[in-house]
Amino acid sequence: MKFKKLLNKINFKIKFIIFLSKNSKKAFTLSELIVSSTISITILLSAYYFINIISQLNKNDSSQIKLFSKLDAAVDFILDEINSGKEIIVDKNKINSTCSFPQGEFIFALKLPPQINNNLNSLNNDYLNENNFINLDCPIIYSLDMYKNKINEESYKLMRQGPPIDSSGFYTSKKYVNALVADKISKNTSDIKLICLSSDWQKIQIKGVELCIDEFRRAAEISITAKNISYNQSEKFITKSSGAFNRIDEKIIKGSNTDIRGNTKNSKSICIREPCNFGPIPLTGGINNKAIVFLLDLSGSMSRLSQDSRLQGASRLTKAKIDLINAIYNLKKDNRFQIISFGNRVNSMFRNGPRKASAGNKYYSYRWIVTRFAYQPQTLPTKAIMDSMFNSDVGQIIIISDGQISRKEPCPFKSTSYSIDECASEFNKERANQDLGNNQFIDNRVTIDAVSIGENHCNTFSNQNNWMGKIAKQNGGRCSVLR
Repeated sequence: MKFKKLLNKINFKIKFIIFLSKNSKKAFTLSELIVSSTISITILLSAYYFINIISQLNKNDSSQIKLFSKLDAAVDFILDEINSGKEIIVDKNKINSTCSFPQGEFIFALKLPPQINNNLNSLNNDYLNENNFINLDCPIIYSLDMYKNKINEESYKLMRQGPPIDSSGFYTSKKYVNALVADKISKNTSDIKLICLSSDWQKIQIKGVELCIDEFRRAAEISITAKNISYNQSEKFITKSSGAFNRIDEKIIKGSNTDIRGNTKNSKSICIREPCNFGPIPLTGGINNKAIVFLLDLSGSMSRLSQDSRLQGASRLTKAKIDLINAIYNLKKDNRFQIISFGNRVNSMFRNGPRKASAGNKYYSYRWIVTRFAYQPQTLPTKAIMDSMFNSDVGQIIIISDGQISRKEPCPFKSTSYSIDECASEFNKERANQDLGNNQFIDNRVTIDAVSIGENHCNTFSNQNNWMGKIAKQNGGRCSVLR
């Protein structure tokens, strides 16, 4: 019965095919069907092949972008901790033996200063009272752990062992934790090398991580190289460095901070003790150890207390105040200093210019600093900068700001069309050959340094938001980002 039904079905299909062939004037032959099927299959296979390639390339591009973003975040995070730290430790034997060590390969450690107590009333802060700070005995330690993936490819994980950070941005004194900072770190630096700006800086390389550390162990530049394996198993190296110093031309390096400031080892320190810094910026007094002027931004953004604006759990202005007080109290009594605030208006601490760092003037500066509030609606630094440069007794200017210039201001020197960096550098050219009379000339240039707080206004490779980097680069100084 079943066999009969099957014969009937086959018979029906044969009759149907005969019917189609009789009623179609352009029916396909068997060979035509085979050729067309072959072409269709070839096209489909080709399309699948190209779609697969595009998909793999997109995945590869996506993984590279993600990896670069991770490296970018890692470099920013490490530099933030260095700028907030007290000392960079490159010899692990100098770390207290009671502190625990990670299992990976040691890179460097970071000694932290006392942290401000987050329970303080911000209106009654006393930055000289030791009871208002918390000490962290053991340093933050960065290390590299080996990691092998499924295909036995060797790479490294960059680890951080240190105090956790609470929701308010404070370091806590709880048990230290070992946390991942970045992965896929390569075992070498590929073809891109980090260049130290001075021979006084110490260079350290551990696998794909390079650091240049200044002689005071307070500032550093860092480069991290990671390795990404593409879909065709080819190696691609991605390098992220702070400040793009590996791309700076050798001629620029020769004309950088070392030449204009002189060798700090051979020059007399202007501080009571080392490190002689304001935050990450060395205090030198310029070429001839003259007066130092600190320019403090009091625009409203400096007082923000949102979590992404905090530094060591405090506002940007509070962090600037702490560093200012520490720097001034560290000056020798014969050195002169001045603080000028700017925003919509300029206000000088000493009316008649810089004064010596006597005990009385230091105490007066402390009272002046703690009573500053950031409420001015604009960031206008030109007058403060140029007024300081017009004073022949000033040798170093340190700009402390977190904001982009609110609007273009006229240059009070030569051409009103000059930007602030052009205005300052043109005036510095004249100070480079100051006439003392009797055919005697002196190099009296002003070194301009900058500390960009919270936001990065140091990147001279960018076309915007770079005024602090440009003015420092063109006037023999350096610009550092503090986050």
